[in-house]
Amino acid sequence: MVLYRGVAVDPGSTRLRRSLEAQLAKLPAGGTRAIAATHHHEEHVGNLDWLAARTGAPLFLGEETARRLRPPGRIPRMRDAIIGQPPALTGSYTPLVPGASVRIGDVTLRVFAAPGHSDDHVVLYDPERKVLLAGDAFMGAYFATPNPDVDSRRWIESLDALLALPIEVLVEGHG
Repeated sequence: MVLYRGVAVDPGSTRLRRSLEAQLAKLPAGGTRAIAATHHHEEHVGNLDWLAARTGAPLFLGEETARRLRPPGRIPRMRDAIIGQPPALTGSYTPLVPGASVRIGDVTLRVFAAPGHSDDHVVLYDPERKVLLAGDAFMGAYFATPNPDVDSRRWIESLDALLALPIEVLVEGHG
């Protein structure tokens, strides 16, 4: 999970919940004002409802991401053992609409579609601070992923489009 100006982005997998709980305990009350997910993969969405219930923060998701989580498809057994099957999304959410902006506290984030890694992928961009919360749209120098829903051509097109943004800080989903 990345906590950016009170927005918890991609709050991790169910297997990391205990670690997330320990980190959240270090935050001041009200430190999480919203929760967002960039796409439906299990290591990004396993704690959505749990974190919303724990913090009282609203959820922000793309429509396709929410659809895929109501209920989520079964993930392969090995990924379930290592990462954890995400639970079904049951809470309400505010849609992240590509081309629109969402205001949360003192930050306005623009939403951009970034398909390729998955077709429901979005990124969040803070134009004031020139910060891109990229999720898995950018995954370092090694351009590969084991997921069956990858479209490499669309992924490259998304990366090309994101290059047009004046980015000073890029935060990717896997470090």
